[in-house]
Amino acid sequence: AVTSNTAGILVSGGTLNMKKGTVTTSGGAGIEMTGGTVEISGGTVSSGIGQGASISGGTLTMTGGTVSSVSGSGMNVYSSAASDSDTVDGTVIISGGTVTSASGYGIYIMSSGKVTVNGGAVTSNSTGYDAIAVTGQGTLAINGGTVTLTAEKPSGYAVSGPFTYTGGTVQAKTANNVCSALPEGYIEAPNGDWYVLSRRVSDVTTLGTVWTESASDFVTLYSPETSILINQALTIPKGKTVIIPARTTVELYNVLSGQGTLINYGKIAFGAGDSGTGSVDLTSQPPLTLVNHGTLTSNAVSTVAVMDNDSQTVTYIGPAGDSNMPWSDNTTIQLMADCTKQLTSGGQNVTLDL
Repeated sequence: AVTSNTAGILVSGGTLNMKKGTVTTSGGAGIEMTGGTVEISGGTVSSGIGQGASISGGTLTMTGGTVSSVSGSGMNVYSSAASDSDTVDGTVIISGGTVTSASGYGIYIMSSGKVTVNGGAVTSNSTGYDAIAVTGQGTLAINGGTVTLTAEKPSGYAVSGPFTYTGGTVQAKTANNVCSALPEGYIEAPNGDWYVLSRRVSDVTTLGTVWTESASDFVTLYSPETSILINQALTIPKGKTVIIPARTTVELYNVLSGQGTLINYGKIAFGAGDSGTGSVDLTSQPPLTLVNHGTLTSNAVSTVAVMDNDSQTVTYIGPAGDSNMPWSDNTTIQLMADCTKQLTSGGQNVTLDL
C-alpha cells in the first residue's frame, strides 16, 4: 500500500504496472503522470480531494482495478509543454476496470488530452459535474463499456462535449442528461429507470441490419407520425435492446424472437399474418424478453399475453391454449382479442385480465 497526503505516485518516464494493492492520498492525485506508461490491471487508486489520476503526458491503459476520487475528478487528462516546448498529450485507454468520482467529473478531458473507452465503467455521482467532460482540443471515443451519471436531478451529463461513438452504454438517471450533443443518428430513450443513448431507426429494414453496422447496445424504433410495419421474422441478439418509445406504434405480423430485450412504451399491434397470428415465439429460439410499459393489442382471434406480475415482463404472446404457454405462479393472462379456446391454469395461481 502507498499512503500520502500529496501525490501518491509520480511517473515521468518508464513503465509502471499496477496489478494489485492500494494507493491512497488525502491531498494530491493518486497517480500523477507527465510521461512514460502506466498499466493498471488491478488494485485501487484513490484520492480524497485530488484526482484519482492526473495524466498530462504519457499513456495510461486500464484493464482492471479502480481509480476514484471523493471530491475531485476520477481522472484529469490533458496536455503539457515539454522541456523542448513541444506539446505532450496525455492519453488514456480504458478496456476494463472502473473510474469514478463521488462529487466531481468521472473523467475531465482538456487541452489536447485523448481518451478512448473500449470497456469498463466510468461513473460520476455528482449533481453538478459530468461523467465525462470534453473541453478545448480534447478528444473522446466510446467504443464499448458503460458511462453513467447516477445523480438525481443533475445539471451535468453522462457525456458533455463532442465525441465519437460506435458502441457501449451511455446513460443518466434523468431525461435530457445523457449527452450535451447527441451524435448524428442517435436519440435519448427510456430504459427502465435510466435514459440511454440509442440508435434511432424508423423502419424494420434498417433495424434488421443495424446490429452488423453498429455495436450499439440500444436501438429505438422511432416514428411518431406513421406506424412501423414488421412483416418479416426478426431476431434481437443477446445483449441488445430494442425500445419502442411513447407515441410510436409497431405493427407486428411475424415472429419476433431472440435472446435480446424489447421494451415497449408505445403500442404494439399484433396482427393476423400468413400463419394466422403474430407472436413472440419462445419455442423456435431462446426466449425474447418483452417488458411492457405501454399498450399491447391484437386482431388475431384467441391471442393472449402472459405477464409476470412482479417484473412486468411479458413471457409469451400467442395462441390461447398453446401447450408452450409458460404457466407459473403470480402471472396474469391478458386477453388481447376474443378468445375461443379453452384456458387451463395448469394448477397455478394466475390472474385473468378480461
